[in-house]
Amino acid sequence: MTRSIFFFRHGEAFQIGENNIRTDDERPLTPKGRSVTEEVCLALAKMDIKPDMIWHSPLVRAVETADIISRHTDCSILFEKSGLAWPDQEEDLFLELSRLKPNINLFIVGHQPDLGNWICRLATGINHGDIALSKSGVARVDILTQGPPARGELRWLMTARQLRRCK
Repeated sequence: MTRSIFFFRHGEAFQIGENNIRTDDERPLTPKGRSVTEEVCLALAKMDIKPDMIWHSPLVRAVETADIISRHTDCSILFEKSGLAWPDQEEDLFLELSRLKPNINLFIVGHQPDLGNWICRLATGINHGDIALSKSGVARVDILTQGPPARGELRWLMTARQLRRCK
């Protein structure tokens, strides 16, 4: 069985200055962001895609997105990974990715441009790329080599709108 990584960008979040939000770290999902994320989770379930494990950024909007995914997929194995919010810590996280069991579905919930860079690095070996993942969008990368470094193949990348049509 192939190890698949599903990169899931957080849903739409409030901006700094709205609802007394002072920093980027504390920006929660908007009601629309929650709703769209829930619809994407329903579509993934219809496609029989469920995580065995969820890694998420410690920023509020990613934590909330991971919680929604967890609720809709009955996945209770969630790990907060600071390397998904602060790029200077992502190298250790990338090496940890290489050590995971080969037959799991891992969901990684985070932010742009970091998720796009991870996808590009896994698929091409190039550290920075212009792969864009929309809010509540999901990309699937199948890992082909154990590594380190892990290498994979981008199987698909879908916007929230495309995924919501699948439900």
